[in-house]
Order: sequence, then structure tokens, then C-alpha cells
Amino acid sequence: MENDHEKITTCVVCKKAQGYFFVRKNGFDLYRCGACGHISPSPFLKHDSSFSYDEDYFSGAKTASGYIDYDRDKEPMRPVFVRYMKVIESLCSGKGRLLDVGAATGFFVEIAKKIGWKACGVEISEYATEIAQKKGLDVVCGTLGSGNTLEEGSFRVITLWDVLEHFQDPHREIHLCSKLLMSDGILAISTPDSGSWYARSTGKRWPLLLPPEHLHYFTQKSIKIFLENNDFQIEKITKIGKTFTLEYTLLIASGLRNFGFLRKIVTFLKKYPRVGSFAIPINLRDNMVVIARRT
Repeated sequence: MENDHEKITTCVVCKKAQGYFFVRKNGFDLYRCGACGHISPSPFLKHDSSFSYDEDYFSGAKTASGYIDYDRDKEPMRPVFVRYMKVIESLCSGKGRLLDVGAATGFFVEIAKKIGWKACGVEISEYATEIAQKKGLDVVCGTLGSGNTLEEGSFRVITLWDVLEHFQDPHREIHLCSKLLMSDGILAISTPDSGSWYARSTGKRWPLLLPPEHLHYFTQKSIKIFLENNDFQIEKITKIGKTFTLEYTLLIASGLRNFGFLRKIVTFLKKYPRVGSFAIPINLRDNMVVIARRT
């Protein structure tokens, strides 16, 4: 049988047949494009869609994927999201309707509402959607193309915070975003930057290589090509750091290096939530925030 690792693949972003085998991880063969740097599973392989965004992903995290308690783990990110919105608002003529794709428990939707946006969300997880709805937030369960009643051309802003890398077909999802946006609407994306210094220096050990949770790994070059091919013009690319709780930071670290003793510390911290919730700012500059306008 022919060795798939030696096959040259066509890049899903720039469409050039310059992809080469990069790494096999969690049963997935990832290929990097020699032209734009984009990393993704080989297009000639059937993508696994079994990854589940269930209750354990948002509350429990028995593995290193997911959260201990989504809302509590996200709380240190509140000022970061506010900074995101300041960047977005600087490019908008005014506030209006905002759609958060991958809204989870509605954490960001609630922030956007508080600063004056008419915000709603769509979320694939029934568990997370139920929590958001119990908060009184307008979050529906499903995907952009799953028959919901979102009105075309009605949104001034659509946000995809740490979502784009999860899509099996990012072109399809961005096309749907384009249809929902106003003619000069804003698309805001945060996603890992596989062309960053940290990603390149760690190579195959880059912590954000997480298939099948993460399937697409953009560079600044590839995301520019990707968005322009989908009728968007980039207005701004920046690196805004993130902030995590001590508990969540230790959980992720335990999974990256399989350090069991870190898991024990996480379990111990559950008895002391004030200590576990201590905020730790982290900016390895391997995440990018991309603001683009529909053309």
C-alpha cells in the first residue's frame, strides 16, 4: 500500500499542491502547505467528526481537552474580551446586532450585551446552550447551516472566538457568515497562529496541535488568502494575550506533558476555589486576532 506520508496534497486554503507531511498526532496525519504554511488534515483522508462538545468538555474535563468549569475558567478573559470589542468598535460606525458563533454558555454574549450590543449566539453543544438559555441569553443550539432562523444581512458583527480551527470545512462556515453580515459588516476571529515564532520553534510539539479538536492551523499569510477568497478584506491583525485561571493552566499543562502530579494539584485546588481561580496572564504570541470587513 502506498505510504500516504509521501503524498503531495492540495492546500485547502491556497489550492496549491505543495502540502507535505508534518506530523501524526492523535491518529491524524497533519500536512503543512509549502506555499502559505497552512496546516490541516490531509484532504484525501476522511475527517473524524466524533469529537464531542458534551457536558464533560464544559464541566469536568476528565481529559486535558475542555474545561473544569467553563464560566469560571473564562472569567479572567473578561477584560480581554472587552479589549477585543474596543478594537471592533473602532472599525464600526455604531453598535447593532452581533452574532457569536460557538457561543458556549454565553459568556461573551453577556459581555457584548452589557456594553450595548444586541447580541445573540449559536452553539453546537446542547449542554452549553441550555446553560446560556437559563441565563436568559439569546443562544440557539445548532450550527450556522442547521435551519435556524438567523436573518441574512442583519448582523453588523459576527465573532468566532477560538472557533475557526474547529471547523471541518472553514470555507463553508465563513461563506455562511458572509451571508448573515451586512454589506460592510465586520468578522472578528481569534485563532492559533501556526506561523508564530513560538509555534515554529516548538514545531511538532506545539501545544495547540490538538486534532481532532483543532483541525485547521492558520498562519497570518494563509488566513489573509482564506478571507480574501471568501470576499473579506483584513482590517487588522493583532496579538492580544489571554488570561487563564491557575486551575485551568495546570490542567492544560498536565495534558501536554502527561504529568500526573499536576492533575493531583488540580484536584487539590478544587477544595480552595479562590486559589484555583487566581488569574495568570499568558501571551506566547501564538494566537492572533483578525478583524476583517465584508467586501
